[in-house]
Amino acid sequence: MLLSLLAAAKKIGVALESAEVRASRKIHVDLKTGQTRATRFVLDLYIDGDVSEEQRARLEELAREGCAARATFLNPPEIIERVHVGVPQA
Repeated sequence: MLLSLLAAAKKIGVALESAEVRASRKIHVDLKTGQTRATRFVLDLYIDGDVSEEQRARLEELAREGCAARATFLNPPEIIERVHVGVPQA
């Protein structure tokens, strides 16, 4: 989302002095099986610059729209897992 935010800032002409993202997640552990999975991801983006509230809201909107990772989490792709024996052929 940070790269999307930086692209959005450039697109709408907002000069940022700095930008940083901090990510955290919540993990669930199934005590019966021992399997773990993430149940929540939190992305906090911090920007520094002369940014109005209107610009901040627009940057947030555009960053969300342009974030490929967010789109993937919201619409998970098909996952194909295969195990092969031998060395892969070129």
